[in-house]
Amino acid sequence: MDASGDTAGRPIVVGIDGSISSEHALRWAAEVAASRQATLRIATVWSLPVAYWPLGAAAAYIDPAALAAEAGALVAHSMAELRDELGARAPKIEVVAVEGTPARELLQLAADASLLVLGTRGRGGFASLLLGSVTHACVHHSPIPVAVVGDDSPLEGAGDVVVGVDHSDGSKLALRWAVAEASRRGSRLVAVHGWQLPAGITSQGMSPPPVRDAELIADTDQMLTALVDEA
Repeated sequence: MDASGDTAGRPIVVGIDGSISSEHALRWAAEVAASRQATLRIATVWSLPVAYWPLGAAAAYIDPAALAAEAGALVAHSMAELRDELGARAPKIEVVAVEGTPARELLQLAADASLLVLGTRGRGGFASLLLGSVTHACVHHSPIPVAVVGDDSPLEGAGDVVVGVDHSDGSKLALRWAVAEASRRGSRLVAVHGWQLPAGITSQGMSPPPVRDAELIADTDQMLTALVDEA
């Protein structure tokens, strides 16, 4: 992940599929792009559906031109709506509709971006799942920061920036990115480190955890402060 905070000239990419979740992500991404004076790249990925028959899987007989046209209409309509809603505040907008595997194509489209924005669930998602499969794959494989926007998330710019911190390299990258992001927004940065005290095992089973050690707390606070100061 690029944690430098240098986002000048790099677009914001948002993946949409027509779902309510992706519509909320689109508006969140538009606010980010407007605040950064960055180009907003609205992307959707389509593919031929697969039908499952007793003898195996086969591509359904559907005209790919119709699917391509539908995908193009989706991003064009989203662009027009954003321009109407934001007026003079609207960022420069690009639209892309491509065929392929959604996660792979979105990551490729975001290769030159500063941020990839996705909703929590797509049209095929289940309400019981925390993340849709596409979002889950992008979070785990993206080389750039990914913003996962919940259906009830406030618009970008509201609230604190909260980052979890430990000694891992990934955590240090996230911390540096969070510092730059909080500075850009003028927001408070809240760095959080948590730990779990081990429980002893006796002949009767698990025993209660030991009393909180003041020295451990002091050492942890010193570690957290040093990491934040370095960032």
